[in-house]
Amino acid sequence: MKPASATADTRLDEAGLRNLLADALGASVEEIVPVARLQLKRNVERMALEVRGRSQSIIVKSVPPEIARRNRLVVERWLPAAGLAEAAPEVLGILTRPDPARVWLVCADVGTHTLRTTDRAPEQVAAAVALIARLHRSFADHALLGEVRLWGGDLGMAFHTGNLRDALRAVEALAPLAAGSAARSALRERLLARLRELLRDAPRRAAVMERRGGPETLLHGDLWLENLVEDPRTEYGLRLIDWDHAGVGPALYDVSTFLFRFAPEERRALWELYRRELGADVWDLPEESELNLLCETAEHARFANHLIWPALAALRGDDEMGFEELSAVESWFDDLRPALP
Repeated sequence: MKPASATADTRLDEAGLRNLLADALGASVEEIVPVARLQLKRNVERMALEVRGRSQSIIVKSVPPEIARRNRLVVERWLPAAGLAEAAPEVLGILTRPDPARVWLVCADVGTHTLRTTDRAPEQVAAAVALIARLHRSFADHALLGEVRLWGGDLGMAFHTGNLRDALRAVEALAPLAAGSAARSALRERLLARLRELLRDAPRRAAVMERRGGPETLLHGDLWLENLVEDPRTEYGLRLIDWDHAGVGPALYDVSTFLFRFAPEERRALWELYRRELGADVWDLPEESELNLLCETAEHARFANHLIWPALAALRGDDEMGFEELSAVESWFDDLRPALP
């Protein structure tokens, strides 16, 4: 999916933030004292505070308004509806100044120890799988999915074919920029051939997804290991952060992301654990060959999405960087192997 803008507004309304925190934390503005700030990413900061003499940490993140609203709905409405309120950090508020097009999402900080930064003890990984399966099982065909689709998105086969078509159109439009370079022209032709073939194959994949992909459910949408943070205060000892890409779709969209974060020799055991945690009564889980096809389909959707933005950047004038990124995404397609080898 399209990443947050690289030109995120880094200004922060300090007075507005303190007023927001005063309301959220039940303190006066004078009782909230900023101590330190750490830039985590271009658009994300960790802020250490003293609140009534006690240390507290928050995360402030510059995002488009719709992303902030999505995160808030996840925390305040969707997860609580399934008894999973503690699965995500608390949203303390949304600061809309100074730029209403790039609001600041303010969340409780749940720590720095993620499954990517730890040694990933087997029990931690098992807890993560159990939490993911619980999320998918709890929201399978849930009544709230219409609202999730409205404020989140659709990450099913519509996402797959839509991204393929959008990528095809964007890459096709690069013809004038590729005309003067044999390397660029060859890259463009290879990408077009791949996208057209995947579009021809989409009905077959959609049929398998319909038959064996299971019910629609709430998806985290970005299940990288750095988005699973240790928190011993919760039932599973973990929280899921960064719900920016939450949406509706088959559970295997999330499962694919998660499995591909592990070495090939680890994935079969993780899949079997997920199957057990999910339970036999949720849906008829796919066989290995079907699982591999559906995970590949999910990855193709993501890769195609990542083709759109460098192609558009090239069309807007940044053609050197755009074609470099297109080449990088092509390598992702080339390097993709079955989820369960």
